Amino acid sequence: MGDHGLRRPARRHAVGGRPVGRYPRRAPAVHRWRHVVHRLLVAVRPGSESRDADRGTCPAGRRCGRDDPRLARLAAHEPAHVRAGKAIGLWSGAGGLAAAVGPTLGGVLVDAWGWRALFLINIPVGLAILIGARRLAGRPAGRRLTPDVLGSVLLAAGVGAIVLGATEGQSWGWSDARTLVSLAGGVVAVALAVTRSRHHPAPAIEMSLWRNRSFAATNLASLLYGASLYALLLIGVLVLTQVWHYSVLRAGLAVTPGAFTAVVGAVVGGRLIEKRGPRPVLIVGALLMAAACVATVAWLPVTPNFLGLWLPVGLVIGLGMGAVAVATNSAAALNAPPVRFAGAIGLNTTARQVGGALGIAALAVIQTSRAGHGLSPFTWVYVWAGVTAVGSALAALAIAKSDTSAVVPLQPTTVEGAAR
Repeated sequence: MGDHGLRRPARRHAVGGRPVGRYPRRAPAVHRWRHVVHRLLVAVRPGSESRDADRGTCPAGRRCGRDDPRLARLAAHEPAHVRAGKAIGLWSGAGGLAAAVGPTLGGVLVDAWGWRALFLINIPVGLAILIGARRLAGRPAGRRLTPDVLGSVLLAAGVGAIVLGATEGQSWGWSDARTLVSLAGGVVAVALAVTRSRHHPAPAIEMSLWRNRSFAATNLASLLYGASLYALLLIGVLVLTQVWHYSVLRAGLAVTPGAFTAVVGAVVGGRLIEKRGPRPVLIVGALLMAAACVATVAWLPVTPNFLGLWLPVGLVIGLGMGAVAVATNSAAALNAPPVRFAGAIGLNTTARQVGGALGIAALAVIQTSRAGHGLSPFTWVYVWAGVTAVGSALAALAIAKSDTSAVVPLQPTTVEGAAR
């Protein structure tokens, strides 16, 4: 899951965010065609098991709307009266609703038709989105700059190599040449991409955004949030199926309630951001996740206790997840000019996905090192998730306090007009 499911989205969001901002009509179609073809190839490939299939009962396996930089461009064309916080709150809420349906639907599909159905179901969905993408606005008027292709390749390869080394380090060995080459090579590739981006007119990385302290802090908070989020989502399924011996379908149903409260957290958080700014919403949401982790470490039993522990903890985690998701997206957007809105969201999502891959890698290390120690392999993952959630809240302290007047309506704009 960490290797195949997170490495590619992480590098894709960073590179895809900028072209989406300039070519809002073509980019969704290109990305969706690639997604449809990939799902078809995975579904028909030989083999009885797949690491990708593990994503069927876990919301982490869903490509939720809140993780897609293409929607950021759509939000930039909303009517003037739609405020940024509310727009992103509804956007994140839609992603949360998809995550609520995903685990149950995934459990039903696996139970009835096997893991291949998880990929086949994406084909009609992808085709429907392709048709809908044709209704988007066309290219913006004005001069168009050619994106830095070499810088984008270096960035994609660097992020992929770093995440590869982190996720495979446990199985390869941390001193193994493959691990060291992956990590070192990834760092060098990213450094080269950063160097090119300092001078290129259409860089792969918007370096000017990183000069903003609040934007940098937002991405650090997103990275730590992803490290906590993905570890929580996967360890929850493992507890249900390996400790409490739930079936795949029952495990999917058990994790669904938290996804519904994530919708509530996203929508309510978006409204609060209009009045208070994203910082307090992010801090409170991250601390809610940490508190739920503490409760789980303290009271996780060997025998099932759904109503007494799992349900209330899951509801609190979901509420915190929704609040942090909308707050990080809003903070990234509000610290970027309109023409760089999609790029800011893409970079923010990249940080979350890379953090998620590192979180899954940490989970694998903990599970392996603590194997045979009862509940210890599971409770220590909750400790990791709680610590990284607290780290996300601490990183949010560096985000500048937002005056309520700073949360302004998102005005329709063009690339040329915003540049002027």
